Amino acid sequence: MNRTASRKLVFSTLFAALISVCAFICVPIPASPVPIVLQNMMAVMSGLLLGSIWGGVSVAIFLIAGALGFPVFSGGGGGLARFASPTGGFLIGYLIAAIVSGMFFAWSDKKGCDIVGVKGFAVCLASSFCGFTLIYVPGIWHFMRVMGKSFSQSIAICLIPYVIPDMIKMFLAAFVSFKVRPAVRGLMSRE
Repeated sequence: MNRTASRKLVFSTLFAALISVCAFICVPIPASPVPIVLQNMMAVMSGLLLGSIWGGVSVAIFLIAGALGFPVFSGGGGGLARFASPTGGFLIGYLIAAIVSGMFFAWSDKKGCDIVGVKGFAVCLASSFCGFTLIYVPGIWHFMRVMGKSFSQSIAICLIPYVIPDMIKMFLAAFVSFKVRPAVRGLMSRE
């Protein structure tokens, strides 16, 4: 493995650790089994900062650690059973979010969007929005299936209470990623 690939793997492992640490920052919502967490923000940031491949690798490392029983999921849980729980779809959504937000950001970069200034921040924010939205798709679908709830009930339980907190996290993920992305990209690609 060359030095650049090794460095990218180190960054991916670091982000997997950051996602895992955010398991302990968990605010339960009384009417929902889905807590407010920072893990979704870190999953999206991994895609924005590391790109779709290495961001996806970081989330995959996190998911594998959780599946093996390490206490990396929200509230310090772990094990394969968490994938079958009402929140299991959100975990899969983290992987999709990291890959797609990284792809969207890279696509915008290749299309000639200037990734600096207001336009650059707008691209980063749009990428973050895509990532957060894609976490909800498998999350709500899996919740409906496991809990036997209707679509509208699932939206009321799994989406409505989280819109404002996730908008704040979406903005923070975009802002932080926009500010530190040049440094991270430089460190990852340096020989």
